Amino acid sequence: MKKAAFLIIGSSLFLTISCAQEGTGSSSSLNEAESSSVSQPTVSSEETVEEETLVLNVQIPTALEEGANLSIGSTINNWDPSDKDYFASKVDDTHYRLTLSFPEERLPLEIEYKWTIQLPSFGADDIWLGVEKASDGVSEIENRVVILTPTASGTTEVNDVVAAFRDPHAAEQPTVVGNLDIFDVDAPELGAGLKRTVRVYTPSDYETSNKSYPVIYMQDGQNLFDQATSFAGEWGIDETMEERLADGLETAIVVGIDNTADRMDEYTPPWEDAQDAKGDYYVRFVKGSLKTYIDDNYRTLEDAANTMIGGSSMGGLISFYAGMKYPETFGGVIALSPSFQINTTEARNGFLSSLDNSVMPRLFLAAGSEEPLQPYLETVAMELYSHGFPVADKLYVQENEGGSHNEANWKALFPEAFSWVRSKESGNYDPTRASAKATVKLSEEAAAYLSSIEAEGTLYLYNGQLGTSPVLEKVDETTYETELSGRIDTEETYYVLYYEDGVIETFGLDAQGAEASHAHLFKEDGESFVLDVASFEKKELLDYTINMPANIGEYFSCFGEGATFVLYTGSLASSLYPSKVSDRVYKVHTYLEPGTSVAFQFLYFDNGSGLEAYEIDEEGHLVEDPHVIELGTSGKTELSYDLAGFQLPVNLTVEVTIQDDFEIPTEGAFLPGLYNGIFGGSYRDSPMTLKEGRTYTLNTTAYSGLVYFTFGYCTGPEEGSYDNQVFERKDDGSLVTVYEEIAIPFSEFDPANIPSYTIEYTTTYLA
Repeated sequence: MKKAAFLIIGSSLFLTISCAQEGTGSSSSLNEAESSSVSQPTVSSEETVEEETLVLNVQIPTALEEGANLSIGSTINNWDPSDKDYFASKVDDTHYRLTLSFPEERLPLEIEYKWTIQLPSFGADDIWLGVEKASDGVSEIENRVVILTPTASGTTEVNDVVAAFRDPHAAEQPTVVGNLDIFDVDAPELGAGLKRTVRVYTPSDYETSNKSYPVIYMQDGQNLFDQATSFAGEWGIDETMEERLADGLETAIVVGIDNTADRMDEYTPPWEDAQDAKGDYYVRFVKGSLKTYIDDNYRTLEDAANTMIGGSSMGGLISFYAGMKYPETFGGVIALSPSFQINTTEARNGFLSSLDNSVMPRLFLAAGSEEPLQPYLETVAMELYSHGFPVADKLYVQENEGGSHNEANWKALFPEAFSWVRSKESGNYDPTRASAKATVKLSEEAAAYLSSIEAEGTLYLYNGQLGTSPVLEKVDETTYETELSGRIDTEETYYVLYYEDGVIETFGLDAQGAEASHAHLFKEDGESFVLDVASFEKKELLDYTINMPANIGEYFSCFGEGATFVLYTGSLASSLYPSKVSDRVYKVHTYLEPGTSVAFQFLYFDNGSGLEAYEIDEEGHLVEDPHVIELGTSGKTELSYDLAGFQLPVNLTVEVTIQDDFEIPTEGAFLPGLYNGIFGGSYRDSPMTLKEGRTYTLNTTAYSGLVYFTFGYCTGPEEGSYDNQVFERKDDGSLVTVYEEIAIPFSEFDPANIPSYTIEYTTTYLA
């Protein structure tokens, strides 16, 4: 969480869908040096803004083949380079650009990434075949890293040079050592008919011995054993086990569970503050259907003492939850870089207080010293101690010096983690602490300002991480207190923060107008301190009422509970989310920087269904220009707006007739379709069918407003196997895009009578 002036520039999700291969703008002058694993951003140390735009410029060694895309796999897209939101735009044959935006709440943010080539023929296991390499095209490079912080301009630019790519047509050579079985297992705990892919490693002596083995269940199975399937380097767990076997040490069966698109929800514990959490269903699958299958089909030691669970990041968080919640099943837990920041301190402690504190798995917590998550290890360890868990025997806390949030760090930590969990050694956590009492004294002005704010916020003694910051308890109107604890001879800097999620964030100031702070050195004598606050950063209350049309309730009910009404500012994370007052009245109630402006568009969306419906006017035309609210400086900006409606669903038929002089292939496979437009994604996801002669048709559900598409086709040796794609282009090489407006007034919305429209189009520029 960083303090910054509020400035958001709006843009439209609907209006900015574009072909990932095509871009605009002049060619950038990029550094011609050899590829570097650490990207150097151009930043400014002046006053900061609310949202930071990251521009990744990249120079590649040679032009991409027809149909290929350039993308990144990174810590911000779940290491999925096939995610089309992270496809770069083409500047020229060897220069591409990727633009991303981040709300200031996420800053500073360390982003690790690698550039990749994505081919249309790639399947789920192929997406890393075209990853960037060193100049020899074979040797690995470290992850690229950019530390994103707020800048005065709101834009950070990075210039990358890729020395070489791995040949994306060459199959990755497996790096598995030992035996690895890959298969699907029924997962009824996650839903009827669902399955999960698992990768089961057995030591190389498994077939020649009669012994039974302990088992460790691990998350993100694609990353554990094989470079060919890993996101950004494998953990080498198979190599670790084989080395232990060669040294005469105990080994284990390792069950890697592949993640899916539901990774975030399935790895989120169902604690009090969690939304869409499926963590307990997931853990029930692991300890239920999956464990039963493994125990029935492999020689395992089935008891808790010989059953472990582990993972990293979100996988570390759900492993921590699983072991603490079900110690009768999981006797050992390896949680590396666990994402404890996902939940609040209150939610986590509520979970811990609900458990039997006399039972605890052997728990190995670790992170790299360079990770923002590292401070949480101390916090969670102390929470376990304060709840009475036997941390002296069962808890080991490790910091990997220089380690970051990546596979290399976890690969380095795993051998020690496994050794300790399987040993009989006691833990290493020393709960010896120094205590301190912190008193915050507010001036009468500061106290009056807090009492005047129409919010239900909390006053924190902020230590840089909201999740680990203690809450200040009110003694009287000007006095707040809290108890602190810390390791002896360590120093912690504290600020005063009044905060309510989505409403207000204001820091206390000293008499000189700077942030009031205190650097406290913990000593055995428990020295206390007083922090004086003369005032708070001034905020402007935006009280914005949106009046909806008469049939809005019927419209909203068609899309289910997952849909959301939002004032879209260019990034969902920094958008404004109104509260429902009545069926036809919504209100935004939030505090922003005085004298600034907010630009936005009204959007009704649902990530699950792909719904994106924007505002239309009374005649049904799409409202393209953003609304701009100018905030005052009086303390409260009160406004209202009458919204005419949103884009309406239509049954859309598109008929494309291919020009007579184009020879339609008669051998192999020919798949015509529409690229982008409101149908979303590549035309492979919306193929057309032959209507008659040279006319192909597509029937789909779209939304009124601006409809646009580019016609294209795929060819290949046989149905389902395509090695070429072509888009309709003009003589100058630019895409031919068809635009047509469908204007329907919102008053005509009738869910029982969705209108039908047909667009007829004849191609002119097919190659």
